[in-house]
Amino acid sequence: MVENGNIVVFGSQESVQAYSSDYLRESEAYVINFFARLGSRILDLGCGTGRTTVYIKKSGAEVVGVDPAEGMIKKGKEMHPELDLRLGDARKLDFPENYFDLVFFSFNGIDNLYPIYEREMAVAEIRRVLKSGGVFAYSSHNSLALPHTKRGLKDFVRNLPKLRFSQHWRVERHNFGQLYQYYNNVWNEERMINQTGFNLIKRIGHAFFERFPMYIAKKL
Repeated sequence: MVENGNIVVFGSQESVQAYSSDYLRESEAYVINFFARLGSRILDLGCGTGRTTVYIKKSGAEVVGVDPAEGMIKKGKEMHPELDLRLGDARKLDFPENYFDLVFFSFNGIDNLYPIYEREMAVAEIRRVLKSGGVFAYSSHNSLALPHTKRGLKDFVRNLPKLRFSQHWRVERHNFGQLYQYYNNVWNEERMINQTGFNLIKRIGHAFFERFPMYIAKKL
């Protein structure tokens, strides 16, 4: 399956090395600063080596990091033995209902799920484990974003004749392997998340200039 191929690529030694730095994107810092509180319970999905998990823990929140790539979790435990990092699947979460205050799916991790019903399964599971009024924050590829790099320009031009600006998947070639990634425009993505038992409360990122907008939605 395609998503399993993505997991294999992300679990490779080259990928683990490429994604083993601790840093926050501006939108990720916003989510953590605004929603991570002392005593709150947070699920960090697609945590990789704990890149965002370590900052959530510093906020005083109780955080669990989950990732499907065994190589990422193994490296994360070596880097951050103080973190609770677990191998797991966003489509089948090993947590009870109404358990978390926030589910954070950063750096487009949800975009590795293919086809669309696999993504919908993950969103349904996220909603299940969230408390009533809990928050789901995630970033996703923006099909309308103007390219900033040579590789991005090539991808943009390759997709331009196909007019693929709504929901679709693209093949992306990286030095650590080939990935199959989900793209959507921001308005269609907002409409979709509002149809899955959530209410979008904020989008971080311009419709044409932000490659990875952050969507923040509250469970109804």
